[in-house]
Amino acid sequence: SPRLPSDCKCHHPSTPEDVKTILISLHYTSSIEAMEPLPDNPEERLEYVVSTRQREDAGKVARVEEFARDHDLEVVRTSWTHLSLEVRGTVVAVERAFGVVLQEYSVPESEGRSACRFHCHCEPISIPAELADIIKSIMGLDTQPVFRRLANHNVTGGKPYLPSRMAQLYNMGVDDMSGSTLTGRGQKIAIIACEGHFSIEDYKTAMQNMKLTPSSVEENVSKGKNKKSGSLKIDLEINMDVQIASAVAPEATIVVSWAALDMATILSLVQELTATTDIDIVSMSWGLEEDFRFPSTVSF
Repeated sequence: SPRLPSDCKCHHPSTPEDVKTILISLHYTSSIEAMEPLPDNPEERLEYVVSTRQREDAGKVARVEEFARDHDLEVVRTSWTHLSLEVRGTVVAVERAFGVVLQEYSVPESEGRSACRFHCHCEPISIPAELADIIKSIMGLDTQPVFRRLANHNVTGGKPYLPSRMAQLYNMGVDDMSGSTLTGRGQKIAIIACEGHFSIEDYKTAMQNMKLTPSSVEENVSKGKNKKSGSLKIDLEINMDVQIASAVAPEATIVVSWAALDMATILSLVQELTATTDIDIVSMSWGLEEDFRFPSTVSF
């Protein structure tokens, strides 16, 4: 069961009619190399192994889909690449499916954390025994923020450099073989923003200071939105992420992709972006401390 922050406040049970989205990740089929007999031809062997794994994975997905339907959960999306299912249903259906009671909580602002509300549970998640070896993780039952900002360290006497100058010092954007300049033309860089407000005006000013032409900037709001956080530190982070990426690849298109600060939403967004054929690079500067307080973090 999740570990709740010591300063959190429980308000009330989640509203029964509210709709929650849950991400269920499955175990990949284990290695089949020990199976006999395998074809001698390498290409035939690869085709056999892949087809066998796909057949077994399809069986796993079908069993989880049946479990979802039996508990009035709608299967919104199935990712074969990541072997996961995104399901959606009312609080009543979710609680019945996973044996938990969802409660609404809040935490005040503190060092490295913004004030926020979330839902969570205190009971261990329960699933049918026949699915225990199939389901790897269930995310979305606990939406407390898992990322935190590190404390700032004030350094005096240092010499600041613009991102474009740092790129020059490290020969970023230069082909090691030919020595030609690489600008990112024709490529798209998706930057995951868990919080904060991106300012296109600040971006244009930064590019002007670096003597660079502003790149095309798009926004992906499928999992979140661009809004002021109330914290200058948070707003600075997403703006720096975009400015640094543009300094290294000034002709690449930047796609600022917003996500709520919970594991299920972030993982769903990562899967969405990596499955998109026109996204070349996915970047995320948010990170976790290594003690992994949250069980879903390990799967992430």
